[in-house]
Amino acid sequence: MGDDIWERLSEGLRVSLARDAMREAAETIARQAEAIAGAIDEGDLPDHGGPNALRLFAESIRSMGAHLYGPEGRA
Repeated sequence: MGDDIWERLSEGLRVSLARDAMREAAETIARQAEAIAGAIDEGDLPDHGGPNALRLFAESIRSMGAHLYGPEGRA
């Protein structure tokens, strides 16, 4: 039944919802990278040069998401 609802949505709305979902997924990944970097900074995880790399990764995910998926709230 769930597929029927999706199919009844306009293509534009489906694209917008998919973009918002991808943006949310990218932000989740970025937040997790920052959390890991913080855990390394606090000494909860061993530091093998990762905190700055993880923060760079988080920022690249966010900037790529903004570029690929456009501004928030379009769904």
